[in-house]
Amino acid sequence: MGVLALAVAAVLSGCSSPSTGTAAPTTSATAAPTTTRTPRITDNSGRPPVAFDPCLDLSDAQITQLGYRPETRRKTDFPAGDYTFLSCSFNSSDFVISISSGNVGFAEEQAKEKRENTAFTPTVIDKRQALTIPEDGGCSLAMQTSYGIVILTRTSKSVAPDAPSCEGIEDTARLISQFMPAGT
Repeated sequence: MGVLALAVAAVLSGCSSPSTGTAAPTTSATAAPTTTRTPRITDNSGRPPVAFDPCLDLSDAQITQLGYRPETRRKTDFPAGDYTFLSCSFNSSDFVISISSGNVGFAEEQAKEKRENTAFTPTVIDKRQALTIPEDGGCSLAMQTSYGIVILTRTSKSVAPDAPSCEGIEDTARLISQFMPAGT
């Protein structure tokens, strides 16, 4: 849980806001525009560059559609030399979510979870392999991308710290998947 723990620690030092934090399924999701730009952070690993930046590629309207407050947007990047995660956190009245986009391969993440967390559940989100990972006080979901993975780490503000809560995280992941640039 090293990368996820660091992302959650960075997120939990943040803000609060009055919103529901649950993603309502919708058919009006608008994909983020396909753009080519140099990533904010790169590494020297030879891994692919991170193509989806949740702080730059998710609009205020999309964050609102996810059930979070765009004004709570906070960069929580994790450059590590061997890989890169571009992360952004958002708050609602009930949850804090960190959306981390990294160039760690899905197979690497799955192997790590097999070593560290036997409670994960394989699933599929918009034709992407994914893992739902119950955690103390919340839930994470890692989904495959063309360059690595996107990890959602959602922490409840009201659930007991040791109670995992994965309800609704797959709906949130489906929306984020639809918002990602084509080809990622």
